[in-house]
Amino acid sequence: MPNSITIIPFRASLAPAFAALSRAWIEQFFTMEESDWKLLNDPQTAIVEKGGATFFALDNDRAIGTVAAIRTDTHTYVLGKMAVTPKYQGQGIGDNSAHAI
Repeated sequence: MPNSITIIPFRASLAPAFAALSRAWIEQFFTMEESDWKLLNDPQTAIVEKGGATFFALDNDRAIGTVAAIRTDTHTYVLGKMAVTPKYQGQGIGDNSAHAI
C-alpha cells in the first residue's frame, strides 16, 4: 500500500470526487437509483447535515476512495457508497489500522 494514503472527513471540495467514485462503482455492479442520485448530488445535505459522515482516502491530494456512514435513526448508521479506484483496489485502502484521520 502506498505510504502517502491519508483518511480525511468530508470537505465540500471533495463532493465531486464522492459522486464520481461512488457512481463508477455503482454503475459497474448495479444500476443508479433515485436514492443514489440524492446522496451523490448533495452529500453535505443528504448525509453530513443529517448526522452522518463521509470519509475519503487520499493519495497525496487525490481522492482514491470513499465511504459514507449514513444515519438512519438516533442509534443506527449504515455504511454505504464504498468505493476505491481500480488502481488502488486490493492494497488495503479500507484497512482502518493503517491510516490516520
